[in-house]
Amino acid sequence: MLRSGDAMAAEGAAMSQMKPCPFGCSSEPQVIDADQAVHVVCKDCGTTSFRCDYGPSKGEPGHYPSSAVARSEAIEFWNHRPGEDRLESRILELEAVLGAGLGGPTKAG
Repeated sequence: MLRSGDAMAAEGAAMSQMKPCPFGCSSEPQVIDADQAVHVVCKDCGTTSFRCDYGPSKGEPGHYPSSAVARSEAIEFWNHRPGEDRLESRILELEAVLGAGLGGPTKAG
């Protein structure tokens, strides 16, 4: 399948935003597109994301209209880590509080 320059650029941007493997090896993931399905696989340990099927369907859930949409969803599933996201958000909040406290006025004792 030939893709336009815009599609290839968008894919490259998505790939550069993929998180490393969440299961300790922290290796770079690889997107696999075969047999009208897309999923993400860790190159080292083999951990895989949710399988995103595409192509003709009869309205089955989890079926996507094209390879590009399925690829985007597979990457989104791979990157979705709610626990990590909550921790990162909390760390940023605490750093902001600490930073404000360090630069603010001090109490006289």
